[in-house]
Order: sequence, then C-alpha cells, then structure tokens
Amino acid sequence: GYLDLDLVLIEKGEKVEKLSATSQSFKEAKEKVKLLRALRGVAKKEVEEIESRVSSAEEEYRRCCDVFLATADDLADVEMKKQHLEATFKDLVNYNLCLD
Repeated sequence: GYLDLDLVLIEKGEKVEKLSATSQSFKEAKEKVKLLRALRGVAKKEVEEIESRVSSAEEEYRRCCDVFLATADDLADVEMKKQHLEATFKDLVNYNLCLD
C-alpha cells in the first residue's frame, strides 16, 4: 500500500516538475517573442527613416539634374547667340570695309 502510494506521489511529482519546466520554457519563449516584436518595431522605424532619406536624396538628385539640364540648355542658347553676334559683327566689319 505505502509503496504504491509513494510511486504514485513520485510520478505526480515528476509530472509537476515537467509541467513546471514546460511552463518556464513557455514563459521564456513568450519573453523572447515580446523582445523580437520590440526589435522588429525598432527595425521598421529605422527602415522608414532610411526610406525617407533615400526619397529625399532622390528628389534632390532630380532637382540637380533639372538644374543641370536647364543650365546646359541655357549654355547652348548663349552659344547660339554668341555665334549670331559674331556673324553680325563680321557682316558689319565687311559692310564698313565696303563703305571705305
């Protein structure tokens, strides 16, 4: 009788220990999940900040390209006007020589 009761109590004690260990593992896993979620939130914010900086840099690059293209167009226009003025000047010099 007592031996059987002792065996039952020992088995129950072992089951309680296993349950306690499982419960502890579950708590630890739950804490890890909580920590990982927090880290994921931080990482998401960092990604958003980086994407915002990349977007700003791309916009600045586009503006610089627009300015460069406008400057290139202006330079081409100035060059055409310069050539026109040089041609007009030559015509005036030739006309002046003809008058002499």
